[in-house]
Amino acid sequence: MALTPEDDNSIAQIPLLELPQMAFLLDLPDSAVPNKSEVKAKLLEHITKNNMAPYYSDLAERFKWKVDTELLGKLKASISEKDKEFDHKLADAEEQLGESEVRDLMEARADFLCLAGEKDRALSAYRETAEKTVGLGGKIDIVFKQIRVGFFYNDLDIIRRNIE
Repeated sequence: MALTPEDDNSIAQIPLLELPQMAFLLDLPDSAVPNKSEVKAKLLEHITKNNMAPYYSDLAERFKWKVDTELLGKLKASISEKDKEFDHKLADAEEQLGESEVRDLMEARADFLCLAGEKDRALSAYRETAEKTVGLGGKIDIVFKQIRVGFFYNDLDIIRRNIE
């Protein structure tokens, strides 16, 4: 099961809906999932790979895991560094490039925040991006991304608001 498509013609699946599926498996009794340690290891691998500090914190609280403060600090620092990079790129794009380039960077930032597990910031960034989006197809794509965020967090309110 591929988590990120490599084909240029395919659309990136953000957020990775396989991760809450893995978390669900960890909720099941040991007799139902004999390879829980493998599932947990794979889940933590994706959390580390995608710098998902908020999601890691949520899962650690949910499953009563001992929080690896070093890992959490590293993940948060990576998110902060990438966020600053986006701030710089956006400021530069607003001065030197056109509206569509700025909008593309805003969507890339929203995608990054979504992938990192920053639910509220990602939703806010998607709304800001939708305001700058001119075409109907682009707006629909952003709505679908917000619905996927709702599915990821099992937040029926987000799903409902974006479908209506």
